[in-house]
Parts: sequence; structure tokens; C-alpha cells
Amino acid sequence: MRLPRPSSPANASLALVLGSCLAACASEPLLLESPCPPPAKSTAPVVTTPPKTESTTRTLEVRLTPTRDGGSEVVALDVSMRFSVPPVDFGEARPLVFRLDDARVEDLDELTARDAEGSLPLVRNEGEGKDAAGAPAAWRAERRARGPVTVSYTRKLAAGSAAQAAAPLSASAGGFLGVGRAFLLVPETTEPHEMRVRWDVSGLGEGASGASSLGAGDVEVSGSPTALAAATWAAGSLHRVTIERPATREGEGASFAVTSLGRGVFDVLDAGAWASRAWASVRPLADAPLGHFDIFLRSSGASGRRFDASVAGRSAIAVGDEGLTFGWPEKRILAKAMARASLGYSVAGWFDEGFVSYFAVDALRRANLVAARDVLAEVDARATQYFSSAEARAEDRGMLFAAELDARIRAKSGGKRSLADVAREIAPKAGDGEAQATGPRRVPEAALREAIVKELGAEGEARFGAVIGKGGVAEVPDDAFGPCFVKVKKKVPRYELGFDPASATEKKVRGLSKKSAAAKAGLAEGDRITAADLGDGTIDRPVEIEVDRGGKLTKVRWLPRGENVDGFSFAFGPKAPASCDAPKGR
Repeated sequence: MRLPRPSSPANASLALVLGSCLAACASEPLLLESPCPPPAKSTAPVVTTPPKTESTTRTLEVRLTPTRDGGSEVVALDVSMRFSVPPVDFGEARPLVFRLDDARVEDLDELTARDAEGSLPLVRNEGEGKDAAGAPAAWRAERRARGPVTVSYTRKLAAGSAAQAAAPLSASAGGFLGVGRAFLLVPETTEPHEMRVRWDVSGLGEGASGASSLGAGDVEVSGSPTALAAATWAAGSLHRVTIERPATREGEGASFAVTSLGRGVFDVLDAGAWASRAWASVRPLADAPLGHFDIFLRSSGASGRRFDASVAGRSAIAVGDEGLTFGWPEKRILAKAMARASLGYSVAGWFDEGFVSYFAVDALRRANLVAARDVLAEVDARATQYFSSAEARAEDRGMLFAAELDARIRAKSGGKRSLADVAREIAPKAGDGEAQATGPRRVPEAALREAIVKELGAEGEARFGAVIGKGGVAEVPDDAFGPCFVKVKKKVPRYELGFDPASATEKKVRGLSKKSAAAKAGLAEGDRITAADLGDGTIDRPVEIEVDRGGKLTKVRWLPRGENVDGFSFAFGPKAPASCDAPKGR
């Protein structure tokens, strides 16, 4: 920033001399022909002028224009960003740098920038840019920017992106849905801005509108430009429901919104009513007011049972196949996404996903937002997968260990403390020892271990080391999942493919076990494989192999189950309360 200079240096010097002279002669007759006496020495302390601070409000104006190529699908998003002053931190003189955190360089087209002096060339910043593995891309101005800066470009959308559940930006149902970091160039500055985002959806047809997790339609927000990159954005035929005050005491004063792009996967009223209460139930994981949360729904365009949800700040993007109903699997996935958003961090350990799954299920159970039979089915599936899988599934083992720790902490504190309290208290340690520009902050595993030991003492130290360090089995007590259930011993069939998994890539069956389910189903050593679906590593999804026997194609299908191993699960207890709605005659 350049400081203002006097319009005439000579006049300024004359004014300074006259002022000093008048001050020194104030007690004497003013005679123009007499020289001014020398000023007396002052013994007062020297007063220094503090450095100037920026007083001008920085503004950022963004215009988003989704475009079609004459068909019904969005193929690009035109973006214009106007900064009132160059977006660098106050006092810095370095060139501008813009980052695109979740896209490829080739996804951008017609990138231009201008400032008060005209064209402002932007070049690929190779030192900061994306490598072959897909790190964020960056562009740097070739000279220092002066005055207002305008950046314009086109963000292209890949064909078929709707079918990709994890796509950060996708065209779907005649519109688009995605996170800001996938299409907004973010300047490297932390300076606050007054930001205005305007939509131009005239190319999307009658009734189209735009919305984001910052609000419906055009929005005005204050903060760093990174806030726009962290938000979720959608445009097209939107169906939006906002619930201002969830029907729980904890949710008073909060707001919740569900936005569906196109026809959507579920009815937004049904999904919104349940999800708003679920958000209130998981918010105690954070030591902060309930605040606002958004869920954005879109269809994958395919038929099936797939449903996924990803978190973007205080919002989640959910993608589902056509024909889904809003049942327990979908609710569990949404609740897990909300639990993750409430925590605001992850733990640097294999057990992290399991802990979040436990928090979600436990919060729903305590808020009576899930039926006891669904909790039982979830816990039984987790335990079965853990004991049966060829490799210990991290999420299943983590969920069971979270249940153990929560039960131990509640028992030792007389119900005054829980694992959720620990989760809140270690949140300030998120990011310790890390230098990551994007992505969720992480809490070191050592911080969680220290907190558990603080709660449970030597008992916590021993159990953490046995399960987390050595891969031991969680010791889950009977009442870990509420009064409806008791823990029971269970024989669980071990996952067994029945032949060498490398056979699928080698296109020939080898290492076949004669006593395996594969052999009993008709698979033979030496069979030539033409197609293979090896399942998902669990005992409940069939394996299917197509083999060529002398020109005749034969499909062999079986459940990959081997010998039984000792495990445990849960069942409705004989004295389960009536509210558990346990089946009769159990």
C-alpha cells in the first residue's frame, strides 16, 4: 500500500518552519524583521507515531454463470471475481498467487486478469502447482498488481461426473453441485473482505435458481475468501427446505436446510425433518453453538443401492442412486457426515472413521432417532465383519473400541463424563505439528492417548496400547449400546475366497482349496477366468467367477465363507424395556 504524499514538498516544508517559529515566539512580540529565537530544549519523552493500518474496507464481488452447450446438461461454469484492492496481506509487496485446490489445471479455460494498469498476466506457479499425484494447482502474477483486480475464467465440467459420488464438482439434473474449492481461485491472503456473490442462471431455463451453504440466492458475507472455497454451491432446479428451530432444546436458535438438485433422491421434507434433529443430537461433539448446517442432495442418475455423503465445512453433499428410500443405511451415512462436521477434525490414526461412526450411532440412539432393531443390526454387522474378515476392518474395530472406551469413561465418572467430552477437549490440538493448507485438521494420536489416560489412568494406558498399538480385540461391555441389548458369544464364519486372489489378474484359477465353498460351488483348479467379481471382502456378498471350459462359458457363484471362529455380537436382552420394541418369543 502506498502512503499519500503532500501535493507540494516545498509548501509543506515552509508550513513546517512557520509553524515551529510561531510556537517558539508565542510569548514574545511578533516582529517580522527580528529573527525567531531558538526553541527551548524539551525534556518530555519522544512520542512515536504508530505504524499505519489499513482503513479501507476490502471488497470482493463474484459472479457465477453456469452454461450449457445447447443440450440439457451444464458443461461449464463462468467465474468473474473483482477485488477492490490486490488480494495480498496488508504491507506485503509480493505478486498475487491464486490456488485451485480440488481441480486439474486443464479444467480451467480462458484465464485472464486485469488491474489498474491493464492486463495482469498469470503464469503457472510450478513451485506451488499440482504434481502428477494431484496436489493443488497455483497461478502467480508476473508483476505486482495495482488497484482493483479482476480475474475471469471458465471452469469446465467433465461429462459423466454425476455418476461419480466423490466428484467435488458435477453436472446433474440440468444444473450443477459442488464445493467452492473445485472451481474458485483462492488468493493467498487472510485479510477480511466484504464479499458479494451474484448468480446468473438465465441459461438454465425458467425456474432455475442458485444456492449455497452461505444462503439461498445472492449472498453477502464477511471474512477471508477461503470461506467461499469451503462452501457448497448449487444451481438449477432446486428444491429447498429450511428449518429454523429444530424441535430439541439443544437446537434452539439454530437453522438447518436441505437442498435437492432436480427431482432428488428423497423427499426434502421427510429428510429435512429427521436430519435437523440428527444435527442437534451430534452437535454436543463440539464446544460451540449449534449454528447452521446444510445438506445438498443429488441423484447419481443410476439405479442401485449406493448412497454416499461427503463433508464440506458446515455442509454435506449426499449422492444416491435412483429408487432409494430414506431408511436406516441412508440415515446412518448422513449422521456420520454430520458427526464429522461437528467434530471439525480427524484423528491421525486407523481408528478415526470407527470413532466417528460410533459417535453418530450413539447420538441417534440417545436422541431416539433410530429404532432399536436398526442399532442392533448395525452393531451385529460391525462385529460380524470384524471377526470374519480376512484383514481386520479398521472402521469396524475402531467403532467397537470407541464403544468400550465410552462405557469405561461413563462408568468411572458415574455418568458425568463420556468419550464425547474427550473429543471436545482435544479439538484445540488439531493441526499440531502439521503444515497443511487444505483438508480437515488432524489431532495427533498421542493427544488422544494422553486424554484417555487422563480419564482412565493405567487402565486406559493398557487398553489403548493393546487395541490401538497391538491390534487386540475390544472388550465391549453388555450395556455399551444401551439397555435393550446384551453381549452374546457368536460363531462367525471366517472370510475365505477359496483360491489365490492373484488368479483374477492372471486369468487362471490356482491354489484352489478342495474343501472351500468355491470348490463345492464347482470352481476347478486351472479354470480359465474370463470375468471376476471378488466381492467386497465380507462373508455376505457373493463372489462370482466366469470361466471358459472348452469354449463354453460357465458362471460359478458362492459365499466366501470358511471355518467358524469365536466372536461376539449383541442381542435383545431378556429384560429389555418395552420401549425397545424387541420381537416377541426371542
